[in-house]
Amino acid sequence: YISIFFFFQAEDGIRDFCLSRGLGDVYKRQIQINDSDSKIIAVRLLEIVKRENLPDLQFKAIQALTHFTSGTTQQIQPLIDKGGITFFINLLNSQCPELFEQAIWVIGNLGGDGAQYRDMILKYGGLDPLLKIVDSAQKQTTIKHGTWALSNLCRGRPLPDFRLVVKAIPTLGRVLINSEDPEVLTDASWALSYLSDGDEARIQSVIDTGVVSALVRHLDNPLLSILIPCLRTLGNILTGSESQTNTVLEAGALPKFFQHINHERRAVRREVCWSLSNVTAGTPEQLQQIIGNQEYFQKLITLCKTDCTEIKREAIWVICNSTNQGKPEQILILCQNGILELFNEFLDADDVKTVAVILEALFNIISCGNDHYQENGENAFLAHLEKINCTQKIEKLQHHKSEEVYNLSLIHI
Repeated sequence: YISIFFFFQAEDGIRDFCLSRGLGDVYKRQIQINDSDSKIIAVRLLEIVKRENLPDLQFKAIQALTHFTSGTTQQIQPLIDKGGITFFINLLNSQCPELFEQAIWVIGNLGGDGAQYRDMILKYGGLDPLLKIVDSAQKQTTIKHGTWALSNLCRGRPLPDFRLVVKAIPTLGRVLINSEDPEVLTDASWALSYLSDGDEARIQSVIDTGVVSALVRHLDNPLLSILIPCLRTLGNILTGSESQTNTVLEAGALPKFFQHINHERRAVRREVCWSLSNVTAGTPEQLQQIIGNQEYFQKLITLCKTDCTEIKREAIWVICNSTNQGKPEQILILCQNGILELFNEFLDADDVKTVAVILEALFNIISCGNDHYQENGENAFLAHLEKINCTQKIEKLQHHKSEEVYNLSLIHI
């Protein structure tokens, strides 16, 4: 005689890679069972679910297997070994809503357990019937459960094979555009944040759904579980081509970013800075939308001076990237607004990458001065750096333990 006990564990914080969730609620449902019993239970339940002549017993066995897949990987593995994934993928094609609803939960739980089961489901064709269910669903609960399961198949590290999940993007885009359910929005936005993480082709497939405006709209959502993945997805899109970046800017994202730049949660400020750094690394026209707004630029300067070390570093990157593609007149505006003094202060930072990126930015500024801003045969920017003793700090960095910092310090003076 084997007893199975279930208990609830409330979810806290932001669900990045949702592992498993119980039936009909927003809790993780976990199974309490001895690993030694799991193989016996899995085999017996699979035998029962194949007995179509006993439909009531069959359905109860399917329910039990659904709970079973909320257990640990060790407990689930015997079910996998006996062909459980293929069985439940086939069950997604059932004409009986009660059966395919159970199959949705199993696929979601297995996909959320880790990359191994997720990739098996995708390889065995589990995505197509799930998409069909979500696309045709009339019941809100089916959309909610289906989006959650779909999200688990598109998320996690390492990323799933994009060729196996690309068909999910239009469905997720429609869900994000049309739904108002917080759980649905959370799952859809996290999935898109993973699906947009990559090259321009991946990014364009997300843009083509028309979801960018919805992502920007959801930046007003107070729930971190929605706000952060929307910021992440927009940040991913901003890493793309000039036209892809413009899609985000034209949707009105910039005012929303600066609305959140002083958000109480550090994770939000970090995502905002990362997104802005992708804008300032773009074309001069894109850069101008930030540095041409005095309020925006001063918020960045303030963030560099007053926030915690992590956010200061991210904000410094935003400003340093401005020197890469900026026109001479833009570099001049940056210097007139105090970035040389700011860089001088941060050359004492302990973080090697921060020091290195500042040295690269200073090289860009000095080069610009050599070409465009000479006063009496002297580089105006370099003269100012000498005045504030920045050149002395750079010379000291020639003895830095980091080879990268050492090499960068040699090319400045």
